[in-house]
Amino acid sequence: MTVQIVVRTNMLPSLSRSIAARAKAEVKQATDAIAAAAQSAAPVETGELRASIAETKGEVVASSDHAGYVEFGTVHMAAQPFLTPAAEAERPRFVDRMRKVADL
Repeated sequence: MTVQIVVRTNMLPSLSRSIAARAKAEVKQATDAIAAAAQSAAPVETGELRASIAETKGEVVASSDHAGYVEFGTVHMAAQPFLTPAAEAERPRFVDRMRKVADL
């Protein structure tokens, strides 16, 4: 017995675009959540650090000159992480949503 498969319509290009669009939306949702959580957790002295936290093109950045010192500490100051905990808190939700994108 011979099995023959005939493809009448190639749906791969549209499927690929759909997956890419859904993945992009999930990344945006995750980075927005991370940015919001980091802004809430950032210590506030002048407000510059909190105001410098933003989501741009799939990344969350803290552009203030002293952001790294606050996040990781110095020899004179203990670390006050705000960005790493925000990203780690979002990780399981993001992974779960991306698995659903892959499942279609």
